[in-house]
Amino acid sequence: MLNTSVEPVNIVQGTRCLYQEKIVRIQSHVDFQTVVGEYEATGATVVMPVKDLYPLTASAEAPHDVFLSVPADAYAEAQRRLEIIQPLLHVVASAALVAQVAESHGVGRSTIRRWLGRYKKGGTVVALVNKERTGGRGVSRLAPAVEAVLQQVILTHYPTLQAKAAAHVFEELQRKFHGSPLRLPSDKTLRARLNQMDLQTQEAKRFGARAAKERFAPTRPTTLQANYPLAVVQLDHALLNIVLVHEETRQQMCRPWLTIATDVYSRMVVGFYLAFEEPGAGGTGLCLAHAILPKETWLSERDVIGEWPCWGLMEALHLDNAKEFHGTMLQRASEHYGIKLLYRPPRRPEYGGNVERLIKTIKFHVRRLPGALVIPPAGVAGRSCPNARSSPCPRWSNGWPHTS
Repeated sequence: MLNTSVEPVNIVQGTRCLYQEKIVRIQSHVDFQTVVGEYEATGATVVMPVKDLYPLTASAEAPHDVFLSVPADAYAEAQRRLEIIQPLLHVVASAALVAQVAESHGVGRSTIRRWLGRYKKGGTVVALVNKERTGGRGVSRLAPAVEAVLQQVILTHYPTLQAKAAAHVFEELQRKFHGSPLRLPSDKTLRARLNQMDLQTQEAKRFGARAAKERFAPTRPTTLQANYPLAVVQLDHALLNIVLVHEETRQQMCRPWLTIATDVYSRMVVGFYLAFEEPGAGGTGLCLAHAILPKETWLSERDVIGEWPCWGLMEALHLDNAKEFHGTMLQRASEHYGIKLLYRPPRRPEYGGNVERLIKTIKFHVRRLPGALVIPPAGVAGRSCPNARSSPCPRWSNGWPHTS
């Protein structure tokens, strides 16, 4: 197999050639267009396109000094080992003699024999240099060529906006290793490598920077601070996951909209309005009226025993960018009563965290009520509200619910 450069390179195992102006030695083939090689100077494994390989030049084939490539501390340790086994190099290494040398230097007898074998096989002090670990906790046990191909497939197919699942990436890995002499890593190995990736970087590349920021970036306090009750009130709408029925006919009607106002300082609900019509200026005004007025009459009309000591004009109203919050009615009413209107940045719900969290909690508890919408099993279209007709439901009157 030859590349397409001016001078051909024989693409066989053991061939030395140039890749990115560095000498490499070919180890194995991945496919017809890719091979795995090893940098001669560092021993690092690299996946290389065949078209980027070039023959060696005379200047590039300068001999590599093995002694100079060994770190100083590793070379000193190798010299220490050579001094320990020196008495055994020119005599028969009997068990008694090996035991004597091992005891005098505090080294195991099997270690002494292992050093002897390595030195006799290599013939130089470099043979006693510790080899780089190829396994252990946090270290890959795969062959360098296999690990290099695995990392290339992961970087090519996983951190992309396609957001491929791990199973789909494993299919790409199977295609890459098909027909290759290299051993295919398992699906478990692939998932272990994916779990080692930086989660925030991975999320940003797969789902976008905004999704990564919402999931991993710390939520910092905004400039909106409330130091006393009614300094800032947040208001928002929510469509509840429940279907109400007619009190007499028990016929299903529709889902109600909740408009709710909460005090940022005390986290108290200061007012709300529940209606069938979609949110608008009227529902917003009724919710604010309920928030501002005293609640004693409202509680007594509904036979509710207790206190709701939340009433009065708020200093500021914090809103999202819905069109009803930018309407003329709300602006003129706020000017008349001296209420400041504050708006969140567009598409930043975390700036209204108090009311958003409250709405999420309300929706969670609504699921327990009769007539609540449930997500059907797979294959069943739409949503259902079991027992909406037969079960006792909350009564409805004048924009607020009553208990039966």
